[in-house]
Amino acid sequence: MTSTKTQKDFTTETMTCVEHLGQFRVSLNRELAKRIADLYSDTFLGSEILKRIEKGRKIRSYLFLKTATNIAGNLPEKMLLDICLSIEMCHAASILVDDILDGDDVRHGHQSSQANIGTPASALQAHFLCAEAINLVIDQPEILKLLLKTYRQLTIGEMYDVLMVEPINKWICKGYNEQIYQKTSAMFEYSFASAAVIANRNDLGDSFQKLGHAMGKLYQLSNDYHDLQPDNLRKRHAAGDSWRITFSFPLAIYLRLHGTSDINTELDQRMLTCDQWLKLLEKIWTKDVREFALNTLTQAEATVEECISLLPLPADVKMQFSCLVHLIVQEDFWYHPYDAQ
Repeated sequence: MTSTKTQKDFTTETMTCVEHLGQFRVSLNRELAKRIADLYSDTFLGSEILKRIEKGRKIRSYLFLKTATNIAGNLPEKMLLDICLSIEMCHAASILVDDILDGDDVRHGHQSSQANIGTPASALQAHFLCAEAINLVIDQPEILKLLLKTYRQLTIGEMYDVLMVEPINKWICKGYNEQIYQKTSAMFEYSFASAAVIANRNDLGDSFQKLGHAMGKLYQLSNDYHDLQPDNLRKRHAAGDSWRITFSFPLAIYLRLHGTSDINTELDQRMLTCDQWLKLLEKIWTKDVREFALNTLTQAEATVEECISLLPLPADVKMQFSCLVHLIVQEDFWYHPYDAQ
């Protein structure tokens, strides 16, 4: 594993990538706000959508637009923006649900939506955003089919994550790799596969779906790896908080290598206080677990890079995608207050 993958601060290269993504985000937010105003005569509904999506990084839309516009020319702007909106609304809905399930009060340096507006309103808005995302692409059957598949995948991923299939010590050996990370990879797959569909490049569909799958897996593994570091746990939760155990990447590795015997008390309890979580992490982060996790991240990153190299995209676009990959595995990516850019 190279030094860039374990450091906490951005390098010059990745800081350039952060700035590039920040500029893209500002520009896309401006265009999406105009499109929302055109689509929604009811300004209340339009403003609610904008409030929920404007803070997002827009990484999935970035990948979609970069891909679509480089494999096809003269694509209708409204079509591109509507697919971006479907991406951002579905993603925002999944974040609302995820923060409720995880009990997260802070996301990327800011108060999470569920902490800000409360659980009932968050659940309602998640339903609304998903319905509107589906409605936006209803006249594009292939895109609609992809979006429905995506919604199903991310929901199933959360089901396995939250409900913890029994018996834990047998299921965990395959469950994390085969089920849980799809709650993240599904949206990346949708972004790339949609680009192939609207560009009428069915010959590239499988290649782009593989890239989305690989990038989404890396995204989830890196997020879990960094979120479950004790110092980072304090960035997302207050000392008096309690929240449930989920099948995070480090926990999955620990259970695979060591079984459940030393952490049965925590697994049976399901809901842990912040102090109990910190004690659990002391048990989980053994030397072999850390080495296994870092090796897995290295392999996942290499898989994404290989997928990128095989695509018929311009060299500068491939370089931008690779830079994003390097950014994802760095700790500061997950806690950098990007909204200030």
